[in-house]
Amino acid sequence: MSWSCSSCQASAAKVLEVVNAYEKRITEVESRVSTGEGRMNEFGKEMDKIKGNLQERDDKIEEKLDRRDKAIYDEFRQRDGRRKNVIMHGVNEIENADAAGNERREWDRAECLAILEALRMGMEDCDIKFTRRLGEASGRGPRPLCVGFFSDSERDKVLRRARELEKSKYKDVSICADLTWKQREEEANLTKEADRKNERDLTDEDKAKNLKWAVVGAKGQKRLVKITARPQGDPRPLRGGWQGRGRGANYHPSSDERRGMRRARSESDERSAPPGKK
Repeated sequence: MSWSCSSCQASAAKVLEVVNAYEKRITEVESRVSTGEGRMNEFGKEMDKIKGNLQERDDKIEEKLDRRDKAIYDEFRQRDGRRKNVIMHGVNEIENADAAGNERREWDRAECLAILEALRMGMEDCDIKFTRRLGEASGRGPRPLCVGFFSDSERDKVLRRARELEKSKYKDVSICADLTWKQREEEANLTKEADRKNERDLTDEDKAKNLKWAVVGAKGQKRLVKITARPQGDPRPLRGGWQGRGRGANYHPSSDERRGMRRARSESDERSAPPGKK
């Protein structure tokens, strides 16, 4: 039994239908919001992960840059510390294996002074900043002797006159610049680059003119240039000089070779001498 009329019941049914529809839409909206919040949470987590990866990458890049900057700084520092030094190869060490450190140092300074006297350098003991043997004694010959001077000009003068040892009792002694490992690697790569260029980059015109790429210059000043190749057996030196070519202690060039070497070295010294020293 109903206490309402049919018209009221119909109106109530319509209102209920509308309310149910709104409730359904509200439920759908709430579901979408909940899903959106979940996705936003997932997105936030993914962003945090990306930020973490980016920060880790930035830290690695920064670390690599720091290592590179440190390596560059260390290389400049080493080059600056070595620019007044020379390395003497073939300088006899003291024969007394039990000699104390100060005896060895005195012997090395005396040997160094004798070599400088042979070069007519006019130097005294006070002109030598230090002498130091490189490496551990092995019994397979004298270790290289590092000699430090007080100025670049003194070192450069020694290097320019080093060839004169060939005419003295110290003909088995060689003198070169004190280079860093990086400088030695760069000069070794120049030789490889010259071989590569000769194999791939020579034009037909270069070959017709008998041109080739070669490494010339003294140690520490080597450079890659294109020169005229000499026929095999020709004693004359290549343009750019014989500097930088390795020769053993038992190598004795002929008189023609020596004249050519001196002429080429003189030309190379004039080209590579610092400003004001030519």
